[in-house]
Amino acid sequence: MNMKSLRNIRVPKIRPWVVGLILSVFVVASSTLLVNSQYAVAHASGSGNSQGTTMKAQIDPQAALNNGGVDVGVTWSCAPLLPPDSVPQPGIVIRLQLTQQIGGATISSSGEYDEQLLPLCDGTDNHDAVSVPSPAGGPNFQAGTAIVSNASVSISYYANSVMYDLVTNPDNVSGTTVTIKPAFSISMSGDVLSCTGCAGAGITTYAITYHIVVHNSGHGTISKVTVKDVLPTNAGLIWNITSLPNFPNETTGPWSIDNGVLSLSSNLAGGASYEVSISSPTTLATCTTVTNTATATSKNAGIVSTGAITVTCP
Repeated sequence: MNMKSLRNIRVPKIRPWVVGLILSVFVVASSTLLVNSQYAVAHASGSGNSQGTTMKAQIDPQAALNNGGVDVGVTWSCAPLLPPDSVPQPGIVIRLQLTQQIGGATISSSGEYDEQLLPLCDGTDNHDAVSVPSPAGGPNFQAGTAIVSNASVSISYYANSVMYDLVTNPDNVSGTTVTIKPAFSISMSGDVLSCTGCAGAGITTYAITYHIVVHNSGHGTISKVTVKDVLPTNAGLIWNITSLPNFPNETTGPWSIDNGVLSLSSNLAGGASYEVSISSPTTLATCTTVTNTATATSKNAGIVSTGAITVTCP
């Protein structure tokens, strides 16, 4: 077993190695380390079939361009673990390499998705996104097409007191062409609405409104999206959420206003958006120029901002 394989093995607290053992695990013969009297560790790879477990993976056709790097969507599944005493261990690792030709230059870089979650080995599809950074020193990836290679998906599990690190390298992954498109974005529009007579005969009142949209135009899920908008504090402004197109039957959905800050915290699936409208009443005496900026951060798609959006009362 080489050091690269060892990095993918999840085991209980390591004690001094006692003895080496050679174990054949269906498709691969691998060296095994006895870490204590109860558990042994083995590594299986190749066909993606070990102890009755099968894995499948495919690259989604659309990838997302983010700050010069690329998020590549991967759909994978594994069949029910066998034998019955198999116990999956938290952790899914997906690796791949992405290569793009830009003019006469070749851009190539590798990425990895590693999440400490318990894998669902019930045959259902799982969707994750692998972030592939641009090569150190550039040039950056660009919108267009790129080729995927060296892709693998691995999970770990115990069976009969042995931990297996199961890796699949499906034939239909290498050479897959993906289309790279921009993905993570946030936009804002602002307006001033007036109403004559709403507060009494001959009285004109005004309301400042902002509409914010956070959008994922890529295929893979953008993880841990956080939106923060420190709302303007001009005299007379009191902000409230007035519209939630994604959640018409809810008051705030995933959005909230707390201590003058509009915020959202959620994952954002491919092709999905979160929208919100906010509004504040004001009067002609206190309604002047109001400027607002919202920023969105994420785990795997970088940081985006609306820039300063200004509205001015008449």
